[in-house]
Amino acid sequence: MNLIEKLGGYEKAKKIIDHQIDSEFQTEFFDVDGNYYANDYGKLLIYKNKQWVNFGAADIDIFSITDLENEAIQYRHQHNLYEAGDKVVVVEGMNLTIEQMRKIVDEAPAIANFYIPGKAGYTRMGSVLLDGAISLNDLRAAIADHDRTDYVSDIRNHISPMTIVQGD
Repeated sequence: MNLIEKLGGYEKAKKIIDHQIDSEFQTEFFDVDGNYYANDYGKLLIYKNKQWVNFGAADIDIFSITDLENEAIQYRHQHNLYEAGDKVVVVEGMNLTIEQMRKIVDEAPAIANFYIPGKAGYTRMGSVLLDGAISLNDLRAAIADHDRTDYVSDIRNHISPMTIVQGD
């Protein structure tokens, strides 16, 4: 059972992701009841009554916020749910997520040059292009562009590549 199922569905998972505590501690963990936890140099803290307090030893399952965020992205893509900020590629009127592009490229026979949507087939057709066929090289290029994208999850810990370091 994945985290989203343990929580009782995508809506509850989304609520946990969207309502993380903005404070001096970074929210790192949560439990199935929606409580948030942080790590303070080896001490586990829980957010209660609008403040972080030490969390004593207890037999409770806590889960990583990062793992939940990754599962939520996979869930949205598997169920064709899109939100602001999601990356999709439009190829001749067809929307493909990065996961769909990877699947098409990974399943392509070695000799194929094009994918034919609708027929879910591949062809090697040289210079004759069927209507709506998608170049596998174009998909590979889009995947490479996506993989080069610099994602910043916490801008406070990001230094721009354009930053100039001055000496003494």
